[in-house]
Amino acid sequence: MRVVICCLLASSVLAATPCRAQTPEQHGAAYARAMAAAERTLHAWLRAADPTTTLMPDRVTGEARVATPHNFAADLYPYLILTAKLTDPPLYDGKMLEMLRNEVRYTTASGSVPGNYDLATRTLGPASLFGAGEYAKDGLITVTELLGRTPWFYRMADMIADAMDRAPIATRWGRLPAADGELNGDFLQVLVRLSTMTGDPRYLTWARGIADAYVEEVLPGNFGVPSTKWDFTTHTGEAQLRLRDHGNELVVGLTLLYALESDLASDRAARYGAAVRTMLDRILASANADGMLYNQVDARTLAPSNDGLSDNWGYVYGAMYTFYQVTGETTYRDAVRRVLGQLPTYRRHVWEPRPPSANLPLGSFDGYADAMPSRGSSPRSR
Repeated sequence: MRVVICCLLASSVLAATPCRAQTPEQHGAAYARAMAAAERTLHAWLRAADPTTTLMPDRVTGEARVATPHNFAADLYPYLILTAKLTDPPLYDGKMLEMLRNEVRYTTASGSVPGNYDLATRTLGPASLFGAGEYAKDGLITVTELLGRTPWFYRMADMIADAMDRAPIATRWGRLPAADGELNGDFLQVLVRLSTMTGDPRYLTWARGIADAYVEEVLPGNFGVPSTKWDFTTHTGEAQLRLRDHGNELVVGLTLLYALESDLASDRAARYGAAVRTMLDRILASANADGMLYNQVDARTLAPSNDGLSDNWGYVYGAMYTFYQVTGETTYRDAVRRVLGQLPTYRRHVWEPRPPSANLPLGSFDGYADAMPSRGSSPRSR
């Protein structure tokens, strides 16, 4: 869903990056073209908004018209907010804030946790922790890191607190949002930010509960890396490591929490650091000769079980660089430099290719929406 807007915003950022081949005039013209394209896309999406609720369906074609927190709210709406802020400030102050009020009004299912809202039948589905995690990690973090403490920050803080109060997976470290690395990683990434931004001790307690469950059980039981899914009752998992989206989120979240624990000089820092180092070393060992990561590998052997290349490589390498910033260990900085140096080799790579029957020779735009931020993003600093 974030496909076009995200690609256009990434293009505008990349256009703003100094390039020896461009004159200042060419650089400015490229930026202007990218921003104009983003603004046109913004207004095209606004024309698809439901006239009563101002919310937007996941798809504008077909009979089903459903606004979901994991697609509309996570991957489209936040990027409309940012585009409006950059290109149309009155629209940002008006329509975008109205959409937030309506998102809360129509999609709130339990506490502050949203559910799917059917725009055709005007019915609301059950509360979705997956929707809350995706909305926060994929969208509201982005808005907050760029714009600061806006109303969307407070929406995120309330929603995540209510979601964690409803976490369904019982473990001896507390209740977790899910049994899979994706959603637990989503929440972990958000909880670290909310802990530092709010000072509310609940967020750090919840983050530590997720991390302890992985550091003390999942990682040791899955050859040092997160499992795609883990059963905390039988203490077994799938023995797979997924490095594309819907899998690598725990890698990033655990590394971010380690950085915070290091800053706090907590008694968890050394234990988390050892686990993160092993995890990152095994991920590096699973990469191809250029440092590119496979979509999914066998956790024990590190052999690819899906040999497509992950379009999320930049997010994982951002975690590598964060670990370097905390520890000063240049192995991880050099790993980032290596993969960046090999990028020209992948200039024409088809990210997330589709089978011939799909008639999509360029592959999925979702793949490019992840690959472009991977190229354009900078590693997190502490």
